[in-house]
Order: sequence, then structure tokens, then C-alpha cells
Amino acid sequence: MIEPGAQLFDLTKRYFAMVRADGSLVSGPHQGSIHKVGALVQGSEACNGWTFWHHEQSGVVEPIDSLRSDIRQRLESLSA
Repeated sequence: MIEPGAQLFDLTKRYFAMVRADGSLVSGPHQGSIHKVGALVQGSEACNGWTFWHHEQSGVVEPIDSLRSDIRQRLESLSA
């Protein structure tokens, strides 16, 4: 749902990361999962990347967790 090359950011737009073709992120020297890169840019041991990273869609800023929720709802409607 997020295209490679798309830019993600934290809610305050202090940190930015680019989505790679394999779905991982890169932010400066840091690369890896949404969780790993979120933790590294903050200097933290752990991070919930689903709620830390945000995207903008149609002028609305949302955590990427909203995309995961959308996918789950679609899958549930297909299996019903």
C-alpha cells in the first residue's frame, strides 16, 4: 500500500525514512524494519513502527497502522 520511494515521518516530522522496494526503511545510515529504524533514529532500544511512522494521504497525516487496519478489514470482508 506504500510505494517504494515513499517518505514516512514521525508525527512531529523530526525523523524521516524512505520505503525501499523490499518494504524495509532507510533513514540516513539506518536501515531495516519499521521497528528497527524507528528505534535507531530515536536512540531507543525498541519502537512500535506501526504507530511511530506516519504517512500523508489526501492531505491527512495518519500512522501507517491505519493502512494495516484497512488491509485487515478487507481480508475479513473477503473471508466472510
